[in-house]
Parts: sequence; C-alpha cells; structure tokens
Amino acid sequence: MIAAVAALVMSALLVGCDLVTCDQTADRSESVPVAGIESVRIIAEAGSLEVDGQTNLTDVDAEGIACATSSADLDEIQFEITTSGSAIVIEARTPGTNSEFDVRITVPDSLLVEVEDGSGSIEVRSVAGLRITDGSGDVDVSGVAGNLVIENDGSGDLLLRDVAGSVDIESDGSGGITVSGIGGDVLIGIDGSGSISVTDVGGDFTVRNDGSGGIDHSGIGGTIDIPED
Repeated sequence: MIAAVAALVMSALLVGCDLVTCDQTADRSESVPVAGIESVRIIAEAGSLEVDGQTNLTDVDAEGIACATSSADLDEIQFEITTSGSAIVIEARTPGTNSEFDVRITVPDSLLVEVEDGSGSIEVRSVAGLRITDGSGDVDVSGVAGNLVIENDGSGDLLLRDVAGSVDIESDGSGGITVSGIGGDVLIGIDGSGSISVTDVGGDFTVRNDGSGGIDHSGIGGTIDIPED
C-alpha cells in the first residue's frame, strides 16, 4: 500500500515536468529530524514546489523527480537537506535551462517556512508562518497560523487564503492577486499589473502603489486605503 501511494505521488510530480523535455528522470528523496528546529528554508530554482504542514511529524521529508534533457544535466541537479542552527535548509538546484526539479516537502505545521523560488508553481498548506520570494509561477497559499510575507513576486497569480495573522505583499510584478479570510491587516506595497480582489479581512486593507488592473474589496474590518481611480 505504501509503495502504491508513493508511486501515485511520483506520478503526480512527473506531470509537472513540462518546462523541459524529460528525456532523463530520477527519483530523489531526503529526510532530517526536526528536534530543536524552528524554521525551514527552501531554495528551489526551477520546477513546481509543494509544501504541506502536518501535525505530529518528527522529520522533514522531501521527495521529487529530477528531470533533464540529458544524463549529464541530470547528474548536475543538486538536492540536499542540511541544518544550520535551529533551521533546516533544503536546496533543489538545477543547471541552466535544460533541467528542473518538482519537489514535495512535508513539514511539522509548527514550523516557520521561508521559500526562495526561481520558476514554477508554489503551493503551501498549513504552516506556522511563511515568507516567499518568487520569480515566476502561480503561488497558492492557505492555512497560515501566523503572518504571510510575499517579499517579491515577479509574475504569476497569487491566491492567499485563511491566514490568521497579517498579509504583506511587498512587491508584485504581474498577475492577479486574490486574498481572503485574513485575521490581521492586508498590505500591498507595489503592484505592477493585474486585478486585486480582497475579501473578509479582520484588519486594515492598504494598497500603496497600483499600476494597472481593478481593485475589488468587501468585508474589511478596519480602514481602507487604496489609490483613487
């Protein structure tokens, strides 16, 4: 049964290998205990990334499929987990444009998570707090117990839901922004282009600089400060 479930997970990940021709693939997996760990930092260069927070875990587990156009490029893909003080660092590095690595990571839901991602979709569920820097690709986040910070999002849609704390989108290049179910404030610093929809916010809603695209909002508990049309 376990083998069958693992096969299904790997098959789902392989579907995501669509940015390059997957002439060569390899399964990769790493694991590290979480005793004394407070946060996880994830560095991913190309490929989809899924982070799933779960209760009662004693390890951080990462698995995925490395994909490349040649065996030489496949061998150059780096995937490792290390610890630095109270943090776990997960690195999925791909050489050039001829390879990518789709990764699924399970973490205890009590940990803070930081993501630095080059390209590819990001999906994060059920973590204590989250900080993301993203080059391109859609970002889908739900179930954050603390605050959510998007330091920079180059392109792609943002879907942010069910955050107990505040949401701070410091800079967004292009793509729609949808935010709902936020306990604290929602702040959008710079938005280049794309529509903005914000609903059900316990605190303030602020947009400091908006390039193009409409702004819709409802159910804001605090003050609203957005640019005039």
